[in-house]
Amino acid sequence: MRILKFVRENIITILTIVSVFAGVAVGIALKQAKPQWTEREVKYVEFPGELFLRMLKSLIIPLLTASIICAVGTLDLSLSKKIALRSIGYYGITTVMAVILGIILVITIRPGENIKNKDFVATETNTKPVLTQDTLLDLISLSPIGVFFLVTAKVVGAAHLGVLVERLGMYFVTVLLGLSIHGFCTLSVLFFLATRRLPFKTLGQLAPVLVTAFGTASSSATMPLTIQTLDSIGVDPRVTRFVIPVGATINMDGTALYEAVAALFIAQFRGKNFNFGNLVAVSVTATFASIGAAGIPQAGLVTMVMVLDTLGLPSQDVSLILAVDWLLDRFRTTINVIGDSLGAVIVGHLSKEELKDLPLEDKMNADPHELTELTKGHITQV
Repeated sequence: MRILKFVRENIITILTIVSVFAGVAVGIALKQAKPQWTEREVKYVEFPGELFLRMLKSLIIPLLTASIICAVGTLDLSLSKKIALRSIGYYGITTVMAVILGIILVITIRPGENIKNKDFVATETNTKPVLTQDTLLDLISLSPIGVFFLVTAKVVGAAHLGVLVERLGMYFVTVLLGLSIHGFCTLSVLFFLATRRLPFKTLGQLAPVLVTAFGTASSSATMPLTIQTLDSIGVDPRVTRFVIPVGATINMDGTALYEAVAALFIAQFRGKNFNFGNLVAVSVTATFASIGAAGIPQAGLVTMVMVLDTLGLPSQDVSLILAVDWLLDRFRTTINVIGDSLGAVIVGHLSKEELKDLPLEDKMNADPHELTELTKGHITQV
């Protein structure tokens, strides 16, 4: 009975996780059946997933605007300033820590050395410029289907996947190691220091959010589900509707780490020496470039040009890592969303004393779902 209850309560999460693995399996099977796929054929496979992604993106602007206006409108000015300062302070600290971690790893592992130039073939890059509750729930219920087609299309469209992993293996491992350490060590320590609780239960409750982030590779597209999930676990909606939209826009820990590692990897590959001043410049540039990166798939490639310019490297060198960027993009987006979500919990916890006296008009204006979650927030003291 417990198993059936768990399955019923988490059916969307389970189906989304299954869809990721199913997408990889079907993609590999299709790749084996037909090694070469044209761009048009890949688009046909990707089309249902692209529709899902665009439906999610259609909610971003109205949700972003409405969330921030409502959050600021329901808080007094002094409290808004406190929440804003706590949020920006958290974002700044975590982003800088991510960049420093990435630099330490790439200098230690040195993934760009001992790779022959002939192993790489330059790739042409095409740079593109970058509710109602019922509607939101309908979109979320479609996430397993959308994620399945998005993942399948990426696997089918990847050229010589095994060869690429072999040639870029150490770079891939370095980025993945850095993201793992930052997401599950650095952020976890900050979470514990702020709340005196381990983050693992919260991360488990965020499972559908993280799977959707991995599948869509877009923190902005994941934002509606992030807000809804944080509401359901008891974070004050006035905090989530302020912290999450801002975080999805400027808090890009995974992207900052990736850009620092990628730039130094390319410098090592080109045999370019860099000094401490270069490392400081990369740290600053990667931090600000990540803030300027849009929360959409592979947006980091656009801002990567700024970081490469800091080291005097040509922008065309982005093509060296383009082959595996689509996969790493999903991992770094997941870390971005973890950082946003844990940040909302931390800010909510630090602001609980100011938020505990819920004004009567807020209760009267809240709809039943929001009122339930506000009450739950006071009970659990998140």
